[in-house]
Amino acid sequence: MEVFSEAIRQISNADTLIIGGTSLIVHPAASLIQYFNGKNLVLINKSSTDKDYLANLVIHDKIGEVFKKL
Repeated sequence: MEVFSEAIRQISNADTLIIGGTSLIVHPAASLIQYFNGKNLVLINKSSTDKDYLANLVIHDKIGEVFKKL
């Protein structure tokens, strides 16, 4: 549980959070997004998620393809 607590701490202090390659339905990891208080949330997934509305930027593509273009 120490790792999970540290993840919560880091996410809650981040200015930008990039989440990629997940549908955000598998818990407990999917619940981590609720701790983000920063300004820039980016979701990268080949299909839409229930959390797309929270993001400043949503990219619907395979994460590998997105990173190739960066």
